[in-house]
Amino acid sequence: MSQRIDHKIHEYMSDCYKKSKDIIKKNKSILEKLSVFLLDKEYLTREEFESLMKEYTA
Repeated sequence: MSQRIDHKIHEYMSDCYKKSKDIIKKNKSILEKLSVFLLDKEYLTREEFESLMKEYTA
């Protein structure tokens, strides 16, 4: 029984990991721009964040 539970947990974690990687790959350009912005400024306002997001979701 514990092996089945371990197997299901492993499947779930693997699936979550794959989905996370896919999300990061899909949004790599905005994440890179956001990281450069944050390295330079260390914070961003809600308006700045929304402006960045509009560039990539339009």
